[in-house]
Amino acid sequence: MKGLSIVLLMVAFVAIKTTYAVPLEPRTADETIKETKRFKLLEFAYDNLRKTIWPDAAFNKINDYVQAMKKWSDEDQYLQNSKIYGEVKEAVDNCIILLRALKTDPENCQKQQSLKYNNYKIRSIFQSVKDDHLQFGWIPKYSYLVLQLRNINHISFEQFFVQLEEKVKKFINDLKETEKDDNADIIQWHEKFRKESSYIRKEILVIEFMGLFPDERPLVESECKIRYTNGI
Repeated sequence: MKGLSIVLLMVAFVAIKTTYAVPLEPRTADETIKETKRFKLLEFAYDNLRKTIWPDAAFNKINDYVQAMKKWSDEDQYLQNSKIYGEVKEAVDNCIILLRALKTDPENCQKQQSLKYNNYKIRSIFQSVKDDHLQFGWIPKYSYLVLQLRNINHISFEQFFVQLEEKVKKFINDLKETEKDDNADIIQWHEKFRKESSYIRKEILVIEFMGLFPDERPLVESECKIRYTNGI
């Protein structure tokens, strides 16, 4: 009887284990990539590059420009009577709506690109007309915006260069000896980047860096592709 009891207990244990065992699903290639050191490095660079291109200060200056355009289009009868007024008003109003939304959701990729498109549309409209009054009304506003954003973007990118260099340096220092061959491209890139003093050349090297990740990049870009300007 004792032997029978032991057998019954073993059968019950196996049955319980089988009932509660959850079969493990095989990991996808994407999931495997997302766990790698290279992916986490690219993810850091990607997230911070987006913030670099669209800093809060840039939104503020674009808003100043759009509000100035709104005031001008509301008050200038000559502009209101021109053939471009409808298109200008629509693009300006779109910018105001988008900027209001981006104030609470500044990293919204779709809205960022829509803002970029509508700003570009305003510029294209005025560049297409040969009218001194319209040109004199628009050019000073746009030129001031460009000067402001160039300064903001320069400062923002200088900060990003430091962040990226430090992050890549740590990535390299944390590599095991057996991992260095597989990451030789990043090691070589870092050597060039840390020695570079030219701002423009560093911008080019950032683009080159993002190109080192052909397998990882589609995953970080699944919702928002990397773009290197805010449209100005």
